[in-house]
Amino acid sequence: MKKQNFIITSLFLFWIIGTTAAQTITGKVINIHAQAIDGATVILQTIDSTFVDAVITDTTGCFRFNRQPASYRLIFQHIMYETLLLTTTGEDTGTITLKSKDYALDEVIVKGERPLVKVEEGKLSYDLSQLTTHRIVNNAYEILQQLPGVQEINGNLSLAGAHNLSIILNGRPTTMSHEQLAILLKNTPASRVEKVEVMYSTPPQYHIRGAAINLLLKVYRPEESGLQGEVNAGYLYNYRNGTQGGISLLYTTPKWNIDLLYNTHYEQNRQTTDTYSHHTLKNNVYDICQHNNIDRKGITHYVRTGAEYKFNGSAHINLAYTGIFNPNNDNHSYSDGNITTADNRTKKEAQMHNLALDYLSGFGMKAGINYTSYHSESHQQFTNKDNKKQTSEFHTTSGQIIDRWKIYVDQSHTLPREWTLNYGTSLTYASDHNTQFYHTQNGTDMSELNTDNCYNEYTYDFYVGFSKNMGERLSFSASITGEYYKTARY
Repeated sequence: MKKQNFIITSLFLFWIIGTTAAQTITGKVINIHAQAIDGATVILQTIDSTFVDAVITDTTGCFRFNRQPASYRLIFQHIMYETLLLTTTGEDTGTITLKSKDYALDEVIVKGERPLVKVEEGKLSYDLSQLTTHRIVNNAYEILQQLPGVQEINGNLSLAGAHNLSIILNGRPTTMSHEQLAILLKNTPASRVEKVEVMYSTPPQYHIRGAAINLLLKVYRPEESGLQGEVNAGYLYNYRNGTQGGISLLYTTPKWNIDLLYNTHYEQNRQTTDTYSHHTLKNNVYDICQHNNIDRKGITHYVRTGAEYKFNGSAHINLAYTGIFNPNNDNHSYSDGNITTADNRTKKEAQMHNLALDYLSGFGMKAGINYTSYHSESHQQFTNKDNKKQTSEFHTTSGQIIDRWKIYVDQSHTLPREWTLNYGTSLTYASDHNTQFYHTQNGTDMSELNTDNCYNEYTYDFYVGFSKNMGERLSFSASITGEYYKTARY
């Protein structure tokens, strides 16, 4: 019997930044030389990582929040200093000392015409022209790694003070996976990124839970109209060898933004391990000697093309295609010694297609559809001979087909007295089909190991909320979100 699960989550976020004397949090941020740090970002969270507020230190290094949870967490971030997390209570946090990051730079003269980061409606908005000055940054992924509080752990980006992190482009939801988005960002030139917004509590109109980073790509500028392009090439030599190259084109006019990206990567590497050991079992010593080689090679093609047409006023429509192709990836591992002799060869092909259509009207409506298709197929040939001369051999074929759809509609209305009404809905559908079949080479029946699984999931959500900006030091927002989720029997 299928069950239906309906979750209603009510989120009320209030923050008042005024001049009241009670319920405040104050402190000062300095470096190891006791010098005040100007422009450091201080983020206030509850103990369960719920975003409350954010401020910027002044020229004396001081900061002030006009609200005080019973216990709370502060996150201190600055481009030139290590990120610091502090869990504490009380009104006065005292003096906070940040440690400098290890940058090997020549003498640098910085003229501050624009702030590095601004706090805008709960978002931390970073100025990339200052963030990437005097640094080698080649693509959008490396830009994210330069953000204070962002680090890469096991190939995934994380944000200090956040349980999970989502990446979005131009404020639009996508059906691409985190790994596929990472490949997209690594192939997007750094020069194409205009602005980065960090949100610890993402508003519901982005259709994302938790923290998110929004990358805004460059659009038409009168002084930079026409055709722009970049060509890149590189060679990597370390424990692995590889080559890469590509081209980036951008054409902008008052009505059109058209872009084309193409990159290709070829990598090959070898890993060698020699194992020598004396293993004792039941008072007997066994000598173990094994030599292992793992060879990998493969090529990846990445292409993205998009077109945006701007109607009169603020309305526009955008169509973009992203493709990732791995036509031939080979892995070969070989082990030889007095324990076993094994040979394992794997060939894999994969491709991903993403199509995104977005429309923004002149009356506050935003709608779009996003589709991702992923298909992979692999063949494995395995042979093993142990020290008793017993041989096992089999061949496997496996595959995966994934289809994801997302449709969303959002609406915003300006009400009297500068209130704003926001509401919207989205529907997400995903289908995942996995197969693996064993084909024996020596007459042994292995059909019981075969797998053929398919599952579908549906997610429907809706929200409604109000917001109001009451000057530079006071704002209010409230929203309610509901979600219906269904997969298999749950």
